[in-house]
Amino acid sequence: MTLYQALQRAGGLLETAHRKQIILIRKDPDGRPVGHVIDIRPIQSGKNPSADLPVRPLDIVFVPRSKIAQVDLFVKQYIRDCPVCGRILRRFRAGAGVWRKQRQGNLQGRSAPLDRQRTPAD
Repeated sequence: MTLYQALQRAGGLLETAHRKQIILIRKDPDGRPVGHVIDIRPIQSGKNPSADLPVRPLDIVFVPRSKIAQVDLFVKQYIRDCPVCGRILRRFRAGAGVWRKQRQGNLQGRSAPLDRQRTPAD
């Protein structure tokens, strides 16, 4: 079985896979693990199918996330799913909506800043 066949058998590559830097870890003759970086794109597209390596027993294949997938994961974990950040974002969004209404003159008796009431002199 080749590397590409093993990847397909495991369910294929996700859109978020970093196809340019798939890592194949296998033991050298001394028994030490050695990592090989493989660009699967030419194999996948059919341009260079001969670059597809045979997979041996005890080989480990690691498919890292693409850079944009890592950023998306960071945003999800530290911004969207963060309880404190979520409250800040909700306040910001609510404040932006209030500010838009103020600009349109739809807010009753208030003008910027929010805590200042309108006076007849305004």
